[in-house]
Amino acid sequence: MSGMLLGSGMAGLVMMIFDDPFLKQFGWRIPFIFAAVLGIGAMILRRNLPKSEHFEHHEKKHGKTSPVKEAITVNLRETCQAALFASGYGAVFYISLVYIPTWLGEYSQASKDLAMNFNTIATALVIILAPVAGWLSDKYMRRTRLLAVVFFLRRFLPFLCLWMNMTEAFCQLSFHNSCWED
Repeated sequence: MSGMLLGSGMAGLVMMIFDDPFLKQFGWRIPFIFAAVLGIGAMILRRNLPKSEHFEHHEKKHGKTSPVKEAITVNLRETCQAALFASGYGAVFYISLVYIPTWLGEYSQASKDLAMNFNTIATALVIILAPVAGWLSDKYMRRTRLLAVVFFLRRFLPFLCLWMNMTEAFCQLSFHNSCWED
């Protein structure tokens, strides 16, 4: 999540700083170049770290066997479940990181950099609220009650943002999302 927040913030920053012709010509590459530099730096740092006890134990126990072969032969059910979960997770983040900023920039009065700023703020809120929601679920309410609260908030968020005179683009997005599923 922190990496996605960094990527979203970098994309929003680049869109705020540079004009549209420069972005189309070269500017869209800047976040990718920044990510490549970070990735190479992480690889250099990781190369010099000692192996963990867990890794050494796993290496002694399994030797040179292929983890992919083991995943398909021994843990096929778990592998399929993980693939389905990752697909759903990917779809959710595609919607929030690609579709919503594009929709806001194309079909509402919001500029594209404002749409990216909404995206960055939403990602930061997820980083903060996900552990809080997990703690609340563990401590006070089970999953069904938590889902009922989320459903309730989704239905009444458009009215709340209108009452608070929030940005038109945010209200349009809220109305679009709450009416889209019906």
